[in-house]
Amino acid sequence: MTNTKKILVSLLALAVCGNLLQAQDVTPRHEVSATFQGIGIGSMPFKGGQSWNDQPGLSLGFGVGYTYWFNTHFGIRSGLRMNRFSFNQKISNYDMSFSSSLPMSSLGLPGGTGMTTVKMNAKASSIQEEQQYTFIELPLMLAMRCHQWYLNLGISLAKAVSATADYSYNDPSCAITELPDLGVTLTTPVPMTLNGEKEGNMKNRDMPKPFYCLIAAEAGYNIPVGETTNLSVGLFGRLAPVASKTKNDVEAYSIQTDATFQVAQPTTTTLVEKKGYYEVGVSLGVNFGITNRKKQSDEQPILNSGNQHADATATELAAAKAAREEAESELAAAKAAREKAESELAALEAARKKAEADMDAYRKSVAEQDAPKNEDMNAKQIAPKQENTPTRTQSAVEDCIGKILFNFDYNKSMPNYNDETEVCLRTLCGAMQKDQNLKVVVIGHTDNVGTKRNNIAIGLKRAYAVKKLMVDLGAPAENIDVATRGEDEPKESNMTKEGRALNRRATVKLR
Repeated sequence: MTNTKKILVSLLALAVCGNLLQAQDVTPRHEVSATFQGIGIGSMPFKGGQSWNDQPGLSLGFGVGYTYWFNTHFGIRSGLRMNRFSFNQKISNYDMSFSSSLPMSSLGLPGGTGMTTVKMNAKASSIQEEQQYTFIELPLMLAMRCHQWYLNLGISLAKAVSATADYSYNDPSCAITELPDLGVTLTTPVPMTLNGEKEGNMKNRDMPKPFYCLIAAEAGYNIPVGETTNLSVGLFGRLAPVASKTKNDVEAYSIQTDATFQVAQPTTTTLVEKKGYYEVGVSLGVNFGITNRKKQSDEQPILNSGNQHADATATELAAAKAAREEAESELAAAKAAREKAESELAALEAARKKAEADMDAYRKSVAEQDAPKNEDMNAKQIAPKQENTPTRTQSAVEDCIGKILFNFDYNKSMPNYNDETEVCLRTLCGAMQKDQNLKVVVIGHTDNVGTKRNNIAIGLKRAYAVKKLMVDLGAPAENIDVATRGEDEPKESNMTKEGRALNRRATVKLR
């Protein structure tokens, strides 16, 4: 297998392996791209009558493209590409014979102005040719994308808009070898000179402009740099399975003998040749998504799939853990704000003292229950009293819990609350600190904006935020459970903005 085929096979293998990875969840419907497709290597093998030694050359290209994605995985891609391609060809021991009609008088033969046919031989020890082509390409490709890997496969129509060549001859010579009309073969060829080539080089000679239908493949990896923007790094390859036929312009030579004769009659030759084409290289580009990606937040509704998430999956637990860590970092900032706000809570000192008085009454009531008048009354009356007759302090704690309410901005876990909630929260946390049997559960709620799975995680994040606030106020962490109801228990209608704001809440209940 040649090196070129190995490179193409590796290119396709890389693309196939990339497509076996997990697919992206979201892909923009429309994408435009700008790509620098170089540096590449390639050649245009000569298929004419001579044996040229092709040397791979250098290509530099720039392209713009447009991709329409049918879905996450498949799309169609087109665009425009300009490519500058230069390569060398070399032939050793060049030897070509050709015939021409010349005036007999120019050869010193009788016959006046009559014409005769002569055979000539042109030689060179080597010919070095450097060709330069500028191509305009129009690709039409199937675009495939999985995760961040991509593969584009299709055809590309390429037309050369510019084609020139520089020739360098070593030891060129020309000689008359035979006069077939006279039946004469010269034992010693008469040397002649091809005017214009005796200096050994020719610059910027126009070449035929071939047209190709290429098989094109591109594969690589997209590096996200924005919500809908990617940098692409990959490999590309182009191959013309059928060589393009080109026809050289007629070449005219003015011939003169070395010493005696001046030949004004030109001779012409026509060469029809075939040139293949292949190119491989590295591409760098940037892709821009025209449409916005889908978002899942409290302010942008997305249709629910209808699946019920009764049990937490491993993914949901991981999301909850991440939400808790985020809530803890946000609560650190809330703690700093709380310390600043404590200077403004002097007016609430009276309410705090009243709550302490209520706790003293609660402790006194518990002490009275622990000292029964006799054992029979202790067995028959105390237990029912604790179960059926709530004390004044218990009623005060339950009354405070009923007044505790936290609200949240959309897609946020930082709680908002008023002065009444803060007073009741401090009362509850003080009671839990003194009575280890007092346990509560914090429940997080959301509106119906976003997916149900996402709202479950947001509700849990909000519950953890309130728990962290209660622990900072002195409540034992082990006596506080957290739960989430997501969007399942709305307080108000989700049809209005005000209703959704009231549904984004957290509440506290006795456990």
